[in-house]
Amino acid sequence: MHSSVEQAEPAEAMSSREAEFIDELRRHRHVGVLETTVGTIRLDILYGDRTDHWLVSVSHGDLHVTFGYGEADCAFQMDETAFRRLADGETVPFAAYLSNEIAVVGRFNLLIVLQQLFHGRPGARDPRRLAERERRHS
Repeated sequence: MHSSVEQAEPAEAMSSREAEFIDELRRHRHVGVLETTVGTIRLDILYGDRTDHWLVSVSHGDLHVTFGYGEADCAFQMDETAFRRLADGETVPFAAYLSNEIAVVGRFNLLIVLQQLFHGRPGARDPRRLAERERRHS
């Protein structure tokens, strides 16, 4: 299975940041760290009075992305601001969950999959490495 996007709505229905993120997912045909994962995630993104739904199916690392509401093993519900913070790398899914920026319904373990799809900001430092470096220099 390879990554693809099927549009059920016109492209102008989504925000430009949503479109960029979906395009990025489409380019990731295979995510090696997810090779043991099988499941479907639904992203429910609230834009005022409209909610966009994206389904991301993962089968042994291969991604398939579709627009529209559908059955999923886990749904992640968030508003536009939370989605943009995730997509821009300002936060990661687990931190967003802990701060109530996103709600999780279904198989909670798929939050780890979401964590792999929303990468931190390029150039961001792993806090464990930063702490280790501080320890060595003190």
